Amino acid sequence: MGIFGRSNKMANASGPSVIAAGTKIIGDVSAKDSLFIDGEIEGTVSSDGTITIGKHGSVVGNIQTSRIVIGGAMKGKLECDICEILTSGQMRGDVYSSSLVIEAGGTLEGSSYVINGEQKESEKESL
Repeated sequence: MGIFGRSNKMANASGPSVIAAGTKIIGDVSAKDSLFIDGEIEGTVSSDGTITIGKHGSVVGNIQTSRIVIGGAMKGKLECDICEILTSGQMRGDVYSSSLVIEAGGTLEGSSYVINGEQKESEKESL
């Protein structure tokens, strides 16, 4: 029994993680749920949920996720099912996705490869 009759068991809280503006992470970031980035990350980022790079956010490295929304800047290799580059978004590098949407004003400097869910990593590397 914890203080005031409460259990010591902690609730399994989950939800989106936020990398706020002014925060810089050098290293790998992994999230089970969605991730919102308005700060800076240098390294590998992975998430089972949606990754959103906010207008002030930037990632230099590799990203692997089911869905990404880029409103800031990304430089590196991106592997996802769905990629959306917003008007303010800038992607520099290679995009491996099933679906790619670029809004007017958004930029992609690099290559885009269409993949399906069954394609293996070794097949992507040979492209």
